[in-house]
Amino acid sequence: MKLLSPYFSGSYEPRSCTNDFLETLTQRVESKFFTMALDAQSQYKITESSADSLKFHSTNILTGINIGLNDISIKVDPESKYLNYEISYWTWTKYSFMLGIFIALIISIVIFSPLSYMYFMTSEPQEVPLLYVIPILAFWGLVWPYILAHMHKKTAEKGLRFIFLEIDQKLIAGQSTDHQE
Repeated sequence: MKLLSPYFSGSYEPRSCTNDFLETLTQRVESKFFTMALDAQSQYKITESSADSLKFHSTNILTGINIGLNDISIKVDPESKYLNYEISYWTWTKYSFMLGIFIALIISIVIFSPLSYMYFMTSEPQEVPLLYVIPILAFWGLVWPYILAHMHKKTAEKGLRFIFLEIDQKLIAGQSTDHQE
């Protein structure tokens, strides 16, 4: 069932000090988590912050569907100094389902519309067999959103790890993330 859930977890080993890393990550979340996104698409709120953990979530629908990292929890493992993260993206998944249902609705309107007979150039109106229509609607309304959610896991994790790497590189170079050129 984990395969179909909009959730993933993993770990990252920062090359810099984990306390500095978590502090810099906190500053980045407060300012702009995704630097390449518009301000309205990168709004997060910190819900819990301590010396060894950080939790934050997207605050608006634009961030939820454009970035796709909705609830983020990061904890430092004191023994290994790894950052363990857990991410869920329910807002993004709900949007995918709404998009799939919208596509299925458009297909239904087109197929069951009297004008569709003109499009298919039949001389007489015929009933469209439900045996052909139901699988198409089920695919676009139910299966396709699950496929999108599953494909999004890797993309979202790559994006998160890219941010981690960016922060790590700046800390190693001795730069702070709040002084961008």
